[in-house]
Amino acid sequence: MKERMKTGWQHYDRYTPPKKLLDRARRLNDQEVADKLETSRKLSSQTYDKAGINPYKKIKPDLT
Repeated sequence: MKERMKTGWQHYDRYTPPKKLLDRARRLNDQEVADKLETSRKLSSQTYDKAGINPYKKIKPDLT
């Protein structure tokens, strides 16, 4: 755990996939991008609802 704490910011660094993966990748069309964004929004909403957290409030509710 201490080793992970030393490099904490690196976990949030931008991920760049290896070149061999990029060579085989295809570009998503606009509808696929929209579908992925909508699915992500729904999953995030469900997660916040399940945890009882309002993502628009700056202070999280007291869970005790």
